[in-house]
Amino acid sequence: MPLKIFIDIGAYTGDTLDLALKYDYDIIHCFEPVPIHYEALIQKVSEMIYGPIIIIHPYGLLDIPRITEIYAAGSDGASIYQSKKQFSHQNNTVKCSFRDAETIFKEFYNADCLDVKINCEGAEWPIIERLSTSDRLNQINDLCIHYDVLKVPGMEDKMNVMEQLMDDCFEGRRLTVGRNKQIHSDYPGADLSQGKNWVANWLEYINQE
Repeated sequence: MPLKIFIDIGAYTGDTLDLALKYDYDIIHCFEPVPIHYEALIQKVSEMIYGPIIIIHPYGLLDIPRITEIYAAGSDGASIYQSKKQFSHQNNTVKCSFRDAETIFKEFYNADCLDVKINCEGAEWPIIERLSTSDRLNQINDLCIHYDVLKVPGMEDKMNVMEQLMDDCFEGRRLTVGRNKQIHSDYPGADLSQGKNWVANWLEYINQE
């Protein structure tokens, strides 16, 4: 049987997990470094009676393994970048663990279908850079990514760099959300902005084919 895997990088408290559970993934991996968010995910999964294999990882992904601060921890805008524009009054800072994205993606080599969502408040840049230089991007069939580098002063240009990297070395399809929620997609004719829940629309589209 084909092995179908979903990866949620920046899983928060399980919003995307709830959406992914509607589809026939064999395994769902959630990566969430903020302890309070990780605990919420564990609680959510513990209450499930049946479903796919769900693995909650208590760390995030970056270009190298490290322990670093996350600012505004506890909010949905928590970021490794202190200068990121925050839309939350939370000012908690916690040290969190991160693993090398390339090393982690090696573990998914046997997937027949690998769908990935990345929404991690600026950390998408080191992840995409690392995966592109190791050719691990091409393990991914469908990628949904939010460009939160646009909220980090001095990093706005990284969106164009990531787009170029993916144009050059990514053979799968992608949905990207940029300035003012502007959507670019490799899905002709699909209105993935309908209802403003682009992740839900993307998941529905790629799973109905």
